[in-house]
Amino acid sequence: MDDFLDNIDLKQWKESFVSGSGKVYSFGRRRDLSAHIEMLTKEFSGCSQLELIHALTIVYIRRGMRENESINLFWLMWSKESNFLLQKLDSRWLISAADTIIDVSNEPNEKTTAFAATLFMNMIKLYETERLYNNFSLESNIQLPKKYLDLFDGLSAFVEGGDMINNLMERSLKISSNSNSGGILRELMRRSFQHDTVLYRIAVATRQNYLATLKNQ
Repeated sequence: MDDFLDNIDLKQWKESFVSGSGKVYSFGRRRDLSAHIEMLTKEFSGCSQLELIHALTIVYIRRGMRENESINLFWLMWSKESNFLLQKLDSRWLISAADTIIDVSNEPNEKTTAFAATLFMNMIKLYETERLYNNFSLESNIQLPKKYLDLFDGLSAFVEGGDMINNLMERSLKISSNSNSGGILRELMRRSFQHDTVLYRIAVATRQNYLATLKNQ
């Protein structure tokens, strides 16, 4: 796998699969590159080689290894196989892709949209981490306030019937053009309403179909 930059074949990578006994999520950074690659290979067990090589390309970029070639391959994958990557990569690796776009893109709008995607999902990650750490129920049982409730510094709680979420989504869509980062942002927004996150629970509590805003986007 360490020669992927010398033998680029997106079609073959897409149609070939990573061998292994089962998916094992990776965590942290191994100083030794071989150990890090081995860890990632286990995470992508059963997935297409394209998904694994996308992750390895990001690793190479972040370590400054064959940087120009790695950046070119990153853009090539997103140019030719963006739909496949949006469908197959989990949210963690979509966020990593957005982070990489922030790091390597020369297009200000692309970088801004990528940052919106990263900020959007990482704030949800922090909220859900705090909620889990405090042993709150993971059931969708949010009870929203029906009148003004102060939070801090002039901010008030989201109330039943409020339009903040729709406005947030609509404004996010305005900046998410048909760029790679725009596709990542839209996909992450979809997923945030499909899994047990604060946005999903609010949608259930208010019986609102916020995903309708993303329809045909």
